[in-house]
Amino acid sequence: MNIALVIVYNHRFDQNIPKLNKIYGERFSQIYHLVPFYDGDLPNVIPVYESSFYFQAYVGVAWSKLKSKGFEEFIFIGDDLILNPSINEQNINDVLKLKIGDAFLPWYWGSFAEIPMEYPNFLPAWNAFSQKKHLKQHAINWQDALPPYIEAKNILEKNGFDTGKITRKNLKGYYHSYKYNYFKSRLKKYIQLLYTNKRLPPYPIVAGYADFFVIPESDMEKCVEMMEVFRMMRLWVEFAIPTALLLCCKNVVTEKNIEWKGQLPLEFYKFAERQNVDINRQKLKKLFERIEQNDFSSLKDLFDIEDLYIHPIKLSKINVNL
Repeated sequence: MNIALVIVYNHRFDQNIPKLNKIYGERFSQIYHLVPFYDGDLPNVIPVYESSFYFQAYVGVAWSKLKSKGFEEFIFIGDDLILNPSINEQNINDVLKLKIGDAFLPWYWGSFAEIPMEYPNFLPAWNAFSQKKHLKQHAINWQDALPPYIEAKNILEKNGFDTGKITRKNLKGYYHSYKYNYFKSRLKKYIQLLYTNKRLPPYPIVAGYADFFVIPESDMEKCVEMMEVFRMMRLWVEFAIPTALLLCCKNVVTEKNIEWKGQLPLEFYKFAERQNVDINRQKLKKLFERIEQNDFSSLKDLFDIEDLYIHPIKLSKINVNL
């Protein structure tokens, strides 16, 4: 299979380009870098200009540059997410259990009805669907640009998500308490929605992990079109990419479907979206202490057999054999 490995940079770190080429060069034959405001002359680096808060736009830029090159699959990873050194273009679909036409996203946090309002991007995402009345003629008419509400609702429900109203339980924070920094603003918004009878989400969307995803060529055009709509709406990338994959791709595989698992710092698992995941706390604590202290001689030393990826590994902060 002809695969493109596309590395997404949140910020301009030109110094990471040769490092990542070295890390992946013997494993993937076609590597591209999406680097904000890049003005160099490396042929496999594609400049991008949108804020990293909405890096779903980068997918469209990559597609515009690469769609004529015959790729059958596009793997997008963050520049600080490192795939297991044993993974390459010959075996990655076996590792992810991807059949032809499948997409991949590691995990989801949930729909509006399923995540706490403490989640920082909850209200910005909700408000993205009301921007037309504020921007008037300058805003996109997302009702016409996105699939009909009922169609999106049915797709998300078939994938096991709750598309119903937000309730009082959403006011609780990650630890099921009302004591968190944003509680007063969240309570104000909830009361407003309650009294205007608008607790049903303006559109069915889902939040999830967006630093690693796979899109088959057959679904790229549809995904890019939807992601571009979400970009124009200023919908946070952690909603935009997961929702686009679910609504546009025939089948989305997650870590729940495979044996390999990503490794994240312990603080990622403090939040409600990851509380139900079985983790080895001692392993993770030791792993990220080693990364922080540069206590390893090679990236290979950090990975166990079925660690899918480690995120984050800040390449600018480590000084080891890549």
